[in-house]
Amino acid sequence: MLLVLAHGRLAKCDSRPRNGPDGKLVTGVSLDTSLFYDITCKPSKGFCLRVSNCTVAGDEKGSVPYTIIDANGCTLEESLFGHVQYRTDFQAGIANPYPIRFRGASSAVIFYCQTTLEPKQGTKCEHFTCK
Repeated sequence: MLLVLAHGRLAKCDSRPRNGPDGKLVTGVSLDTSLFYDITCKPSKGFCLRVSNCTVAGDEKGSVPYTIIDANGCTLEESLFGHVQYRTDFQAGIANPYPIRFRGASSAVIFYCQTTLEPKQGTKCEHFTCK
């Protein structure tokens, strides 16, 4: 698995697949492995992390990205990915109970999310509540 992040407002983020929200790092994946993508950014006073517009694609030439999380951080594929979960102002995660694989010679999957820092509204971070 490869996780690629796009950063807004000089966000310095790190992302790692784990075997749960507080689990160990995962280096190899089988189709029966439950994953949790942990996204942690360096804090920036007066701002909040926002994760949105996530896609998955195979790594072969011509592979078309498939949107799995929308602009609000809500999943479009509930059986494959959870909504973005904010753990702190600068840490979020996405559950992936059933890893995916695309047809083709390569088993690599590119998972891409936009990560931006947005101004705080008052003293706390506001996030969309998914239904």
